[in-house]
Amino acid sequence: MKRWFGVTVVMVGLTFGACSSKDKKPTEAPVAVYTPMADSQAVVGAWSDGVAMFTFGADGNYKWSEITPCGAPTCTESQRAAGAYQFRQNRIMLGGALGSNGDLSVTYIFQNDQKTIVLSDGTKTWTLNRR
Repeated sequence: MKRWFGVTVVMVGLTFGACSSKDKKPTEAPVAVYTPMADSQAVVGAWSDGVAMFTFGADGNYKWSEITPCGAPTCTESQRAAGAYQFRQNRIMLGGALGSNGDLSVTYIFQNDQKTIVLSDGTKTWTLNRR
């Protein structure tokens, strides 16, 4: 009989312990809401793929440079173009990008929550990550 009384006391203790109001419900991690910026704001900054570097300023100017491949351990970065840029529908016009040949029009697409931009001039495509 003492055994059954002991078992009953233990079972009642476990029952009340399991239903304690101090138990915390697991909290869910907050969900980050991504709000895209306007293209003219999202493009501002430095973008690179390791070879090409495009820097778009908030003032409407850009700089485009590329690392020239060479056989030596250190290679120099050469400026390809610089000037003013502007958005025209789904394209970016790079003023002076071709020197005396005129401006360069590139299509652009943002990816990865605007952390990556893909530029294409029809013959070459750059997939650039924000720096």
